Amino acid sequence: MGISSEKVILTPTELVGTYTICSTAILGKFAKQLDTQLDDGETSTGSVRVALASAPSVSLTTSAINDSNSYNVCLAF
Repeated sequence: MGISSEKVILTPTELVGTYTICSTAILGKFAKQLDTQLDDGETSTGSVRVALASAPSVSLTTSAINDSNSYNVCLAF
């Protein structure tokens, strides 16, 4: 983990912003909490998006997220 100027993780294509911050291996229950606290509570819309590591360019809906699985979480601003 760390901060890099290189694009290491692919991000959901729907994200709009000048800067994007992503973290990998975030448990689903925490991914949903992050979206609720920082955005609109729906992980497939807004500035916080959640995606599978195997399909990082596609945002998942909140109902599709399993609390115990790991996901990529991205924030655009």
